[in-house]
Amino acid sequence: MVVNLLRPDVHREMQARPDRLRELVLGATPGTPVVLDEVQRVPELLTVVHALIESGRPHQFALTGSSARTLRRYAMASLVR
Repeated sequence: MVVNLLRPDVHREMQARPDRLRELVLGATPGTPVVLDEVQRVPELLTVVHALIESGRPHQFALTGSSARTLRRYAMASLVR
């Protein structure tokens, strides 16, 4: 599954309802890889990813972004245990 935050419709949806990501992931086949492209555009999604990882669900996440500084700042706050 790819969530491309460069697409205006996807960006608007995830910005308005970050929990929509949780719904998408939980509705997918267990073990489905999840790619969040340009995740720095909606940093709140990192909190959702963190909660999904902590829940023990068997999904793999790949986070990509073109702003390493922004991504690193939010990742340190949201994903580091």
